[in-house]
Amino acid sequence: MANSGSFTTTSAEGRSLTFNWSVKSQSIANNQTTINWSLVGSGSYTGWVMCAPFKVKIEGNQVYYSSTRIQVYPGTTIKSGTYTLTHNSNGSKSFSASVEAAIYSFSVNCSGSGSWSLPNISRNATITNAPNFNDEANPTISYTNPAGNNVSTLQACISLNGSNADIPYRDISKTGTSYTFNLTNAERNTLRQNTSGKTRTVYFIIKTVINGTTLTNSKSVTFSIVNGNPIINSLSYQDINSSTVAITQNNQQIIQNQSTLQLTITGVSAQKYASISKVTYSINSNTVDITSSYTNPVNIGTINYSSNFNLIVTATDSRGFSTSKTISIQMIAWELPYATINLARQSNFYAETDILVNAYCSSVDNKNSVTIKYQYKKTTESSYSSLITLSNNTQVTENFDNAYEYDFKFIISDLFGSVTYNSSLAKGITLVFYDRLLNSVGINCFPTKANDFAVNGKSLLPVTLFDDANGDDGVITLSQTAAKFSYLEIFFTDNNNNGNSSIKIANPNGKYADLSLIEQCGTNKYTYIRRTEYYISGTSITPETSNAGYVLIVDNAVNTTTAGTNYIKVTKVIGWE
Repeated sequence: MANSGSFTTTSAEGRSLTFNWSVKSQSIANNQTTINWSLVGSGSYTGWVMCAPFKVKIEGNQVYYSSTRIQVYPGTTIKSGTYTLTHNSNGSKSFSASVEAAIYSFSVNCSGSGSWSLPNISRNATITNAPNFNDEANPTISYTNPAGNNVSTLQACISLNGSNADIPYRDISKTGTSYTFNLTNAERNTLRQNTSGKTRTVYFIIKTVINGTTLTNSKSVTFSIVNGNPIINSLSYQDINSSTVAITQNNQQIIQNQSTLQLTITGVSAQKYASISKVTYSINSNTVDITSSYTNPVNIGTINYSSNFNLIVTATDSRGFSTSKTISIQMIAWELPYATINLARQSNFYAETDILVNAYCSSVDNKNSVTIKYQYKKTTESSYSSLITLSNNTQVTENFDNAYEYDFKFIISDLFGSVTYNSSLAKGITLVFYDRLLNSVGINCFPTKANDFAVNGKSLLPVTLFDDANGDDGVITLSQTAAKFSYLEIFFTDNNNNGNSSIKIANPNGKYADLSLIEQCGTNKYTYIRRTEYYISGTSITPETSNAGYVLIVDNAVNTTTAGTNYIKVTKVIGWE
């Protein structure tokens, strides 16, 4: 862009003409520039020369013509004038000029031309700054209007799409630099209704009308919704289990695992043209989705908490805003009743039997109570007696034939539930019994064998099940089944009756016993290792010949081995019940 310019024509004998121009003035109102122009003699000579005709054109329009021949010196102004150019609607303008002349001649022999861009003429106002704003604010934009009062109209609006005036145009100062949109409630609601999320893009637009031409300038910003969280008016709850309310006499007291908790949520609503998307309640971080179409009231059911807790209700709207409200639930601890039971024959023998039950139940705000009942039968019978009521922590004595064993059921109940304990009463047995006929002693049992010492029906003395001083390398037959004994001890020797050892087997029936002997001779530096595996089942202990034989080691090297031959003999087997 230029404020002045020139060009020189071709020359004849060193003589030429020069066209000069410069900006005289610019009219913002008329969108025009007026220039001064002149045609001047030029070239490398000092004298005059006769010239004509002359022709000057600007923008193709002839602005000067003369056929009169004149004397032209360097610097002679042949013609000057002004010319007004109208700019394009956006304020830009380019123009051209041309010259034809006859120098030293009666016909045109020199010419020249040039083109230039004029300085732009400001046409419309532009936004220099626009803020992000929220739905409760009155945003202020900054702008510049170079045309000032020369514009016929200057207005601003807010658009949702960059073209429509959704928040209508309003006049703004033609000479000002800022404007504040004082939005009405209706205008704010227009923005809110068209904002599905928490934010969206909107546009500020300035419209300039000048000389009948409308020009606009826009700037995009972020519009946001604030203070749009949903509303929850109130929360309330109650126990709707008539049985528990009859006990507590207060539907605001929730009994652990017994009451039925019902929640009522009132006044859930979204704001600023959002909608409720979901409603949830949370107990100790366990969240349950009720959904947006929940039906009040909400039946939550039984609660397994022993102390008060906070229940949190959260409403979330379609924009993602949420609101939570908390209510404290009053709990009363409860668990099943329990008891310690003492059931014993006197002196562990007599028919007279002492019964003592200590029962415990949850207080439930001192409204609960415990009941104790029992029934019994002989173990040989199929039906129990009728229920008998006992007083708590009070011993009673009843007679139960000491020749029989009995089954008992103790039922411990409170106002909400019950638990059953199963107990047994053994036959009458003295603590210590001396059997002079068997010459035996029984502790808490009657001895059944001669010369025995038994505790709780089991003999503590070992029983010899097999005894052969010479030993037997075949199948050993026991006098009683191995299944009867907790332990068996097997004594054995080798086939030469050299060396003796034993091995003890727990819960022996159905197990294998590995019997082995090592014989060493330091003088000859040899070692015999003899081994046989025996299988214990019922009254038999059977050698497994596939796992039998010996190894002879001489000077630390295996010298001789044999397999499949039993070199182990069993001499004795003892059992413990």
